[in-house]
Amino acid sequence: MSAVYETSKLADSPIDLEHLRTVTFHDTALEREVLGLFGERASASLVAIQKATSTQELGDAAHRLVGTARAIGARELAAVAEQIEVAEMLTIDAAGSLSGAMAAVVAFLESRLRGLPDPSGAG
Repeated sequence: MSAVYETSKLADSPIDLEHLRTVTFHDTALEREVLGLFGERASASLVAIQKATSTQELGDAAHRLVGTARAIGARELAAVAEQIEVAEMLTIDAAGSLSGAMAAVVAFLESRLRGLPDPSGAG
């Protein structure tokens, strides 16, 4: 594995891999499944944040994203979503921060998934 996968404490790493490995019991098949679920849930939360028509809808969607991000160790993404939840508004700055944090997580996870063995053997 490359150093980026082994060094989870790097300041520029959007995912705490030690946390992710702990919650998936160091099982790469489970890690793949958890990351897939994260992708689905995070995408749904982002759409809900964008389409929210009330502060309640916005807060609920942001809250779901906070939990989803924390579950995999995406601390910066969770922090940005939490700021939106607490403020109960999506400002241009917050939207930009959310977009940037999510893009970093997605890029990291795509790279991570390419590096994990495929349990189906489809490789």
